[in-house]
Amino acid sequence: MRKIYTAFIILILVFNTNNTYAQDAGPNQTVVCDYAYLSATPYEDGYWTTIAPGVLLVNSNYENTVVQNLNYGGNEFTWNMPDYGESYVTITRIKADAGVDQAICGNSVNGMNANTAPTGMIGLWAIISGGGIIQMPSNNVTAISNLYFEQNNTFRWTVSFGGCTDFDDIDIYAYQPVSANAGADIEICYNYYSLYADFPEYGTGVWSSSNNAVVIQDASNNMTQVYNYPVGSTTFFWTVSNGPCVASDDVIITKYEAPAPTINGPASVCAYQSLLYYSDYEEETNYDWNVYGGSFYPGQNPNEINVNWDNSNSIASIELFVTYPDGCSASRNYPVTVELENKPIIIPKGENLLICLDSGMVNYQWFVNETPLNGENRQFYYSENLTGNYFVETTSTNNCIWKSDMFYINPNNIKLFPNPVSDVINIEIKDTSIGIVIFSLKDLTGKTIKNFETNKTSDILKTQIPINEIKTGVYTLNVLINNKLYSSGRLVVQ
Repeated sequence: MRKIYTAFIILILVFNTNNTYAQDAGPNQTVVCDYAYLSATPYEDGYWTTIAPGVLLVNSNYENTVVQNLNYGGNEFTWNMPDYGESYVTITRIKADAGVDQAICGNSVNGMNANTAPTGMIGLWAIISGGGIIQMPSNNVTAISNLYFEQNNTFRWTVSFGGCTDFDDIDIYAYQPVSANAGADIEICYNYYSLYADFPEYGTGVWSSSNNAVVIQDASNNMTQVYNYPVGSTTFFWTVSNGPCVASDDVIITKYEAPAPTINGPASVCAYQSLLYYSDYEEETNYDWNVYGGSFYPGQNPNEINVNWDNSNSIASIELFVTYPDGCSASRNYPVTVELENKPIIIPKGENLLICLDSGMVNYQWFVNETPLNGENRQFYYSENLTGNYFVETTSTNNCIWKSDMFYINPNNIKLFPNPVSDVINIEIKDTSIGIVIFSLKDLTGKTIKNFETNKTSDILKTQIPINEIKTGVYTLNVLINNKLYSSGRLVVQ
């Protein structure tokens, strides 16, 4: 029983001994200075340690000591008591934070937001450069008005405690607000236009469009030309930027098509015809004509021309460019179909019949010695006595009238012998014409079999033409002398 009692007393003594040296590193601290005082429970073998980088413990073996070079934020220290344990204390060094620099549009800011000064400390705003009115200088959250435009305005947030201060600066650049005026909307017919916006007093301006296909000559110039906008409405934007200040205005160009001019006149014509073409007349309008497939000369009025259609191409056209009083222009192309010359060809058929080879004509009119033959409106002409100078006029489905060459029939002018012939034909021509003579041997269909040429220097021409290579058949020999066409009558080759 005694042993048990003794053990109990010993346990009581040990417990009391531990309570004599309770670990206490002191209360946590919040400071502004870069130094502080540590104060722990006295212990002969006690000492201070820290893992805070760069911090200096002036005398780590004393419970009461100074620490220097505190880091911003938390600095943890340990009071070590061998055989009794450790105790911890944190010293927090406050860092002033004025917030991030700002670029604003205008000269006032509603949200200055610095970090809060802890209880017992003093926070205060001050102007370092520029200008402005601080609404609540001692409040970390405050509004500032009347900032200086187009420059940095620097403000300082200072936190004070225990004779120490810490501060941070913030720059606020106040941009002058801007406005934009792109000009008045317009309706035009031009393919180009000069935009004219107000020049920005502050910042820079740039043009853009809702249509990416348009061409803006100089987008950064308030006065610039634009091209390639389509018919209809196209919006152009003039955007002025000055830092965060942005203003935009638009101008709408509505392009309409100038009415195409009219062209009045025949669209189906005959070669060599001279015809009048005209456009509807409008005062103070310029008319510029072009003709393809003919020549032209002005008519009595500027909206008229006379066209002489030539025999070069069956596809022709008239082109007209007009410029209206408002400066707008338009054009029209007027296609014209030209019936090219279709000169009738006359061939003799025997001694009493003349045939025009051109079929499908609306009308034929035969002439002898420049006199029309009444009732002779068929493709052929028959007479018991074919003597004289003949030609035929044909009328096509387009009412084009074509005249054949003169066909001379005078048996006394041309003599052929022998007839029939097999090798060489002798020819004697009596005619006052002098010059080149062209002989054309034709079959009864009018097809040219062979051409011969000689020179006639007197009233009488005697010559020979070899025909031994000509096939057996019936032919005619046409003779052309100075645009006079003679027919020899029938020639038999055997």
